[in-house]
Amino acid sequence: MAETAFDFSNPYAGIVKKKQKSSFDFSNPYDSVLKDTDSQKIPPEFEVPKPKTFDSAQEADQEERLSFAQLASDDEYMDMLRDYNNDRFGESGAQGKDETDEEYLKRFLTHTREFEFNSIDLGRQLDWVRNADKDKRIQFGYLYSQLERLPSFYEEGGTGYASAVRDFGKSLLTDPFNYIGFGAGAVAKQVAVRAIIKALKEGGKKAALKEAAKYGSKNIFKGKTGKIIGGGIVAEAGVAAVQDLKLQELEMLSEKQGEYTAEDYDYRRAGIAGGIGLGVGALGAKLSGGLGGEKLVNNATEAVTKQKKIKEALDARNASLSTKASDETTTQTATGIFDIKEGRETLDKLGTISDDADFMAQMQFNTELMKRVGKVVTDTVEEMATDGRLGQLVDEDTKASEVIGKLVQDSLAKAEGKSADAIKKQTEQLLTGKEGILKEIGEFSGDTLEAAISRAGLTNKQFVNAMGVSYSDAGKFLNTASNVGKIIKGLGEVDPELKAILMQSSKSDVGQGFFSKAHEVMNRLDRERRALMVTQIATTVRNVATGAVRLGMESTSDAMESTIFQLGKGFNAAMSGNNPLGSTGFSYKEIIRDSFGRLNRLRQVVDTAELSEALLKHNSRLASRMDRTLQEATDDESLSAFTRTMNGLNIAQDIFFRRAIFTNSIDKKLRRAGIIVDKPTNANQFKNLEEFIASGKSLPAKVLSDSVEESLSFTFSLMPQKGTVGHHFIKFTEAIGPVPAPVGTAAMPFARFMVNALQFQYNYSPLSSVNAIYRTAQAAHTKVLAMTAEDAKLGKALSDKASQQLAEARDGFSKATVGTAAFYAAIQYRSNNQDINFYEYKNADGTTGDLRPFFPLVPYLAVADLWVKHTSGDTDKINFKEVAEAFTGFQFRTGASSYILDNAEQLISEIGKGDPIRQERMGELLGGYAAELTGGYATPLRIVRDIQAAYDTEAAVIRDAKQTEGIGFAERAKSAFDNTLYKDLPSLSKGLPPIESPTREGDIYRQSPLLGQIGMPRREPKRNPAEEEFARLGIKTFTLVPNSGDKTADALVKKHLGPFVERDISELVQSDAYINATDTQKRGMLKRDMKVLRLFAKELAVMEAETEAMKGEKSFTPFDRAQYGKLTDIQTRLADEYYMTKYGKSVIEMVREEPNVNHYKRAIDLGKLLEKNL
Repeated sequence: MAETAFDFSNPYAGIVKKKQKSSFDFSNPYDSVLKDTDSQKIPPEFEVPKPKTFDSAQEADQEERLSFAQLASDDEYMDMLRDYNNDRFGESGAQGKDETDEEYLKRFLTHTREFEFNSIDLGRQLDWVRNADKDKRIQFGYLYSQLERLPSFYEEGGTGYASAVRDFGKSLLTDPFNYIGFGAGAVAKQVAVRAIIKALKEGGKKAALKEAAKYGSKNIFKGKTGKIIGGGIVAEAGVAAVQDLKLQELEMLSEKQGEYTAEDYDYRRAGIAGGIGLGVGALGAKLSGGLGGEKLVNNATEAVTKQKKIKEALDARNASLSTKASDETTTQTATGIFDIKEGRETLDKLGTISDDADFMAQMQFNTELMKRVGKVVTDTVEEMATDGRLGQLVDEDTKASEVIGKLVQDSLAKAEGKSADAIKKQTEQLLTGKEGILKEIGEFSGDTLEAAISRAGLTNKQFVNAMGVSYSDAGKFLNTASNVGKIIKGLGEVDPELKAILMQSSKSDVGQGFFSKAHEVMNRLDRERRALMVTQIATTVRNVATGAVRLGMESTSDAMESTIFQLGKGFNAAMSGNNPLGSTGFSYKEIIRDSFGRLNRLRQVVDTAELSEALLKHNSRLASRMDRTLQEATDDESLSAFTRTMNGLNIAQDIFFRRAIFTNSIDKKLRRAGIIVDKPTNANQFKNLEEFIASGKSLPAKVLSDSVEESLSFTFSLMPQKGTVGHHFIKFTEAIGPVPAPVGTAAMPFARFMVNALQFQYNYSPLSSVNAIYRTAQAAHTKVLAMTAEDAKLGKALSDKASQQLAEARDGFSKATVGTAAFYAAIQYRSNNQDINFYEYKNADGTTGDLRPFFPLVPYLAVADLWVKHTSGDTDKINFKEVAEAFTGFQFRTGASSYILDNAEQLISEIGKGDPIRQERMGELLGGYAAELTGGYATPLRIVRDIQAAYDTEAAVIRDAKQTEGIGFAERAKSAFDNTLYKDLPSLSKGLPPIESPTREGDIYRQSPLLGQIGMPRREPKRNPAEEEFARLGIKTFTLVPNSGDKTADALVKKHLGPFVERDISELVQSDAYINATDTQKRGMLKRDMKVLRLFAKELAVMEAETEAMKGEKSFTPFDRAQYGKLTDIQTRLADEYYMTKYGKSVIEMVREEPNVNHYKRAIDLGKLLEKNL
């Protein structure tokens, strides 16, 4: 191996050609690296006293006790304490002007009590200790240990009970982990009450008691509720054990006990802490209300009794009202809202008949079913006429009826006189075949048919069989067959049995079936991956936080919209001579209901669940759509039981919000229509939604469907309407699948969320006011047309259309106002916080938090930052890529999406290039991509990783997966796959090298990883002055070290650059010359000094790489490989041709065969020389 060219007598010879104006002393440039070790010692006044020597730990425990006054009078100790507090808390840690030393000491005691009994505070304290250098760790350990010599709170001279209760109580009460058992018990209670209510309704009190017995003390851990309670209690016990392990880690890192500090964890001690946590969790579950059978029955009975009383009061009131008057009133006020005809009760069940019955028996049975079919058809068509859909079919009704009638006649005529099996087969062909009804008509009915069949007491199979009677029986209802044909397509969408029939009739050829099946399997696996990517507890908590923010914005918007509506209503009432403050005019009560309706429904969890279930009782498809739709899959796209189980928390929070939004939406519609009123005057008016449901009235499917869509939109899960840009985008993204490209689900795994998020951002922005103004103008024009229309029906239709346009305008103005206010607040925040990135916030201790996972905060902050920088002339500081990512939802990219987008440019540039190094790079990219996809399935294991990192410092180190090894495409691909997969897996990640920072020395740690798992913003360590300045100027740290082509070489440069930047650039940015310079001058100064520092760092990195190569008996380093990779394509080919001629092998093959020879260096010189001689 060649000797290094590094000359310690003149280390910068050949590097610094010309002395530059700089803050460094070039006459002795390594002074900052090779300083006398004595100069790095803690100043004498802050030096930690050497611990006394004892013969045993017991003797050390009996060391002389101290009073607060004595320890506070120790000047050396107090100076160390001030130094620690200043470093730990910044300005807030300084001693107050009027604060005595003893009070300052007691403040430190309170600080230690807080992190000892609060998991959040302990996590942050451990973060600080991990990031501190060894001297500061020891200093803290000494300060902490001396508190044990002070009297306890209950002893004479201690702080007293009041102080202890205040400190310990605050710590325990503000720790969210202490409420896990309580929360689990509360949720289990709600689940149990709902189950008992159902049993009580279906089987009376006896059935309810039987159901309640399942939740007694003997069965407390059985069933669904048992899993919830047991999981909560066990989780709280686990948190307590981890809390103790974190405290042990803190003591070991700070060497609190001096030479007696343990070197490993005391798992017995952690086990005891876990046992205490188990008891606390069980107590919390008990305090939540418990699952006592009698108590649950009482709660359920109260709920059912309440419903019965509502029904009885409704019946009594209706008995005193005129049915005729009520019908007339409802016709005027409720058209299009719900079915006004009587006789909704279903017919008595006929029973069942075997499919093997003879033909005559089948005929007789179907004849009876025909009566029900007639009712279904009548109900369905009448409902379609009520909500306006039938009117849309008038123009094509004749043609449709002719086509359907002919199909029915021709098809059933072929089966006349044949067996029941023949009729069944012919019916299936009629409904699902190539010439069947389902192929001839469009999607007109939505969910109406399903509801009508359910109300008539039929099954979908019975309805199909009823269509399969002989020609003569079919003729009895042939006049209605055309209308049935228009809506029957919905049948195949809601019944699994019919869906199977449809699938059988649509089989394609073998070749197409194979590729279709392969694509279906790929999509299924991809859905599983995307669904598992959101299974962490943090995702659920952040979704709840997003829901809370959206709830606040929408409640404010609703208040404004309702106020505008009520003002308009009052104005109209005044103009017509009615009292503007009367029952027909302005209503403060309605404004309050509109504003807080959602919140009220969220508060009443059980009641809301019962109401939504009742409203969708006859619409199982809509119910499934609302409860089972995820952002990654619709209700009819299956997910495995494992994936749905892992998504249990996410699904639960979605349902929690959706049911509240759904029921509130229905309630608001009925109130606006005059159906729900404070003082009902007829049988078709009700006091509240509960009364409406008790009446047995049903709502049109369109009304229910619109409200379900509103609930899905609230949770960003709505599939846009067909034909829209958003719908095409989602379908296109999902169809492409997880390909290694900046499109498809690998790059955009949550396309549905992105579309919904963009729609939300538009609605709640100043831009929305433009559409509101347009709708207002439209409404005015439509109103004029309505007033001048000669035809009464046309005038009524136009008037209704104008009302709808005004409603959209009110909604648009309200949301635009709220969005504008949010934008203004974001501008004010960014104006005062330009020293941090737009997606960050700064804590009092100097650490920063990442807000990117929290929607919709970051999009507002991104646009506001753009505005602030533009108006202040700092456009050069704008990172347009990050702003675009935040606004479009790309700030949520993780895993494969982040990998693809970060490496897309390099991936594209390597395609089609065949030289060995580029092949290796392609292998690294594809291996990493495959691992990121695979890692998506292992997302639940990241919870385990964070739990381990919470107490294990080595596990908390962030690892570098990009430092791959090997020679050739396959080896580099495998190394990249292994590294990328291991980096997020517990224990396995420890085998990877730590990631290196170009701006600071030492390892980088995950900050309070458990806090991230409960949804709190991920924190970053306190920035040094250099890092703060880079952030202020918009200089990204990853740009400080250019890509050399070898990640290991880059990491070595960063490793040596970090200490330089942390010390020397920090000194530079705090110098008077720098402070007084303009931002442009500052950028120049930083660019100048960073260029020199990179040269220094690279020389040191090369030296280390050569030393490591010698240890590994290799002659080449990552820097040699990087230089070889920079050869042009011609140079690389010339070198390979020479090697093939001389050795019969390529350069890369010789590198593998002779690692003790630096073939990279030879090939570099050879390639350049051969090209020069061409």
